[in-house]
Amino acid sequence: MTPSKKSPQVIFYLLSFFLPGFIFLSYFLSNQTNILTVDLGQQYIDFLAYLKNNFFSDPLKLIYNFNQGLGSSFIGTSAYYLTSPFNWLLFFFPNNYLPQAILIIISLKIGAIGLAAYYFWQTKFQTYQKIYALAASLAYALSGYVVAFNLNLMWLDSLILLPLLTKGIDQLFIIITRKQLVYLTLITFLMWTTNFYTGYMVLLFGLFYYLWQVFCQEAPLKSFQSTIFSYLFAEISASLIACFLLLPTISDLFAGKVQGKTNWTLTWQFPLWKGLSKFLNGAFSFHEMSHGLPNVYLPSILLLLSLLFFFNPQIKVRPKLASFIFLSFLIISLSFTPLVLIWHLGQFPVWYPGRQSFLLIFYLLDLMILTLARQSKLLNWQKIILLIAGLALLMYFIFTRKYFAFANSLNLTISSILIICSLLLIIFFNYKYSPLLLFALVALSSTSNLVLSLSSISYQNNSEYSNYTTEVSKASSWVQNHDYHFYRTEKNFSRSDNDPLSSNYAGVSSFNSINNRQVIRFINYLGLKNNDNSFENQYATLATDSILGIKYYLVASHQYDNPAFNTYDYRPSLMNKKTLKQYQDFNIIKNQTALPLIFASPTSSNPHLISNDPTQNQTNILNNITGKKFILYQENYWPLAQLQNAKESKSNWHEFNKINPELPSKVSFTFVPTSNDPYYLELPPDLDQNNTTIRVNHQLIDNSELGNNNHLIEIANQQKDKPVKITFTLHHRELYLGNALIWQFNQTKFNQVLKSYLKKQPQIKQTSALSLSFNFKTKSRETLKSTIPYSSAWLVYDNHHLIQTKPFAHTFLSFDLKPGHHQIKLIYLPLTLLVGMLISLIALIVFIIILSKRKFM
Repeated sequence: MTPSKKSPQVIFYLLSFFLPGFIFLSYFLSNQTNILTVDLGQQYIDFLAYLKNNFFSDPLKLIYNFNQGLGSSFIGTSAYYLTSPFNWLLFFFPNNYLPQAILIIISLKIGAIGLAAYYFWQTKFQTYQKIYALAASLAYALSGYVVAFNLNLMWLDSLILLPLLTKGIDQLFIIITRKQLVYLTLITFLMWTTNFYTGYMVLLFGLFYYLWQVFCQEAPLKSFQSTIFSYLFAEISASLIACFLLLPTISDLFAGKVQGKTNWTLTWQFPLWKGLSKFLNGAFSFHEMSHGLPNVYLPSILLLLSLLFFFNPQIKVRPKLASFIFLSFLIISLSFTPLVLIWHLGQFPVWYPGRQSFLLIFYLLDLMILTLARQSKLLNWQKIILLIAGLALLMYFIFTRKYFAFANSLNLTISSILIICSLLLIIFFNYKYSPLLLFALVALSSTSNLVLSLSSISYQNNSEYSNYTTEVSKASSWVQNHDYHFYRTEKNFSRSDNDPLSSNYAGVSSFNSINNRQVIRFINYLGLKNNDNSFENQYATLATDSILGIKYYLVASHQYDNPAFNTYDYRPSLMNKKTLKQYQDFNIIKNQTALPLIFASPTSSNPHLISNDPTQNQTNILNNITGKKFILYQENYWPLAQLQNAKESKSNWHEFNKINPELPSKVSFTFVPTSNDPYYLELPPDLDQNNTTIRVNHQLIDNSELGNNNHLIEIANQQKDKPVKITFTLHHRELYLGNALIWQFNQTKFNQVLKSYLKKQPQIKQTSALSLSFNFKTKSRETLKSTIPYSSAWLVYDNHHLIQTKPFAHTFLSFDLKPGHHQIKLIYLPLTLLVGMLISLIALIVFIIILSKRKFM
């Protein structure tokens, strides 16, 4: 290649990388680099902080993690969230600048998406036409999928690898060499290891893409016979080599997400005609992020040109037919329930709908490239078809705007202008500078869509995260330096459910797509806040604090107006405890009745647990653990109602109705505690913030997410003979309180039983990330139970002899001990990881041997 021809190539490569990354970065630079929003701010940043804090100092913590969710394998979590090579950049930034580091990582990933796409598409053009590939790469890197889901940064690696995978498949139909097989194997391996979830989607697309290419060949059967072995050899070899990560990840998935029930019905998620609305500029909002339509935006000029593939006389009928079937399949897959489930590993997406929609975008752009590579000028009849299609799209936007909240006047006006510009460009497409104008229009369209879309959601200030994690980390370090035993720490305030990861303490809460289902079920029985993907210590009681081994609490002091440290859980009993250490926004207190995480029980049975009965469940669990029979909660009388613009129902005195629907309506109850015991209000799920606002002595109670089970709210402690007023504000015409109860907690009996019980319990020490140890003496046969989630990977040694383990409460680890002195050692042995590593090593050796022996053509 001559220097004059090489220079534009280099410039185009540089533009393909820097332009999309710069456009994305510039938006957030204008927003003071504030990038944390939704799951990125509430989940992913904590995983990244955990990786950064432990990768070099204690890498075994990436195998098993006690910080989050009572303890669990962390391999599947790492495989889903943390294995991107781009995450190495985190180690060049201090913790206070982690949000900025994430912004740079996402920007670089978007740049790499553009670069990989240009690398794939540019080979189809001569030098002067490569600007078409540059335009397509920019549209792909700033597509609706990337703009909407950039916060899910772990998914972006697959968009980088997708063009590289398709290039490897294309090469199989030209000539098969060792180098090409190694290339295809490497790309497939990276698909599995950077993010197995979207990697699976891309590899499934790759299979269909391979079959599509077979049917597009002159001799399909011959092409299939000559390529199928090489294709399968590369895909299977890469999958086996990746077993060191895939095998333990599959094990973690079966312990968590895969256990969820899925309804495979022949239904549609949404009418397909609605999907066209997502080609409107700025077709995004918070609702679209959670429950909207798949994000398939690409500039209208490229969308129209992609349709030209089917009207190109230079393309034969068989490729057109195969492409039409493939394109239809990808479109139907966005809505038809069985196909949606297949693309999403058998699980419905929780938020972020149409997670495979980037595949449709890529394929549309690929059809556009294949068209322009064969036809640089448009025929008049083709222009007419595209003009009609463009006008039809514009009319669709105008006449359906009432169905879509994001179709506001600004978005519709900008989209209309861009479609008109696209139609003008189509009319004058055969002129000399049309490729340059097309690129400019694509850049303008993609940028406007990014600005309009991202402006519709809000972002957290970076300093809120940095200041919060710094302060909580200091407190957790202080606790660990003053108590070297094994215990849990919690807070009555929260930034995210993954606070324990970023602030380095063993907590209860967890927000993770690979949570243990049995643990969530147990948390639900206790009455703590939970859903399919997360749980936290909200709605805790003195009993749950004891059961879960919460020895230290960080309690918001309310001395300063700092929203990040405001309490989410009204807990008067925490306010009355002695302060061990005081900080500006919170205090550290100690819970004297916390059980160790492993404890001796005189009974080997399991407690009986009942749905929607937290008081009875907490009582049954403590009775089972201690071997004592006592009543923990006693139902208190329900006081008479004080009504404001409300009246009791004649048919049911627990039901209240508004008198005047236009005026505020309240129902209040005042009771006087007869003791200094804690008192709890049991709330059923229907008393959430949609139906009522609840206050206790003017203190607002958080009832925002009650889920599907009953919860306990502490409403009094050390308040004997002091009136407590509970006020319900009606949000609708009716309010039913028949399932709400007031409970008195038996503090005296609780303290008496726990004080005696805790004298005989072991003191646990964590000797490494994967091991615990303690010494213990028993006079009779006892069962040692725990609140460490059960796993067959936990090996328990008693005096150096391996003993059998079993589940406690169908959730936790337990084992039996005979009378005598015991040196107990618990070791977490990740057998699936070790087996996976062995399979990977054998597969790699076999792969190398086959490559060295076999001749390729």
